[in-house]
Amino acid sequence: MKFTPCRNFQIAMTAASVPIAFDAIGTNADDMMIANGGTVPIAMRWGATAQTAVATDFTLIGGQSMILTKGNGCGFFAAIGASGTLYVSPGETTI
Repeated sequence: MKFTPCRNFQIAMTAASVPIAFDAIGTNADDMMIANGGTVPIAMRWGATAQTAVATDFTLIGGQSMILTKGNGCGFFAAIGASGTLYVSPGETTI
């Protein structure tokens, strides 16, 4: 499996939700790679409208990464965590 990013976002985590909006290319990508560069879990959510993350959302533990299907047309993302950096890259996965 090969992931090809089309955009890259770096989010500094805080105790409050940090939202981002993808541009048209990122919005139209079907997948995204997320990587938690910190040591604590980060909770996140995404969707077609503006998002606000809460601690009970989908969680990625510290030091881990994964590729998720976000769906074409999903242009908004938000994350929350005590500290660290989250890397978000919309893109496409091929086999």
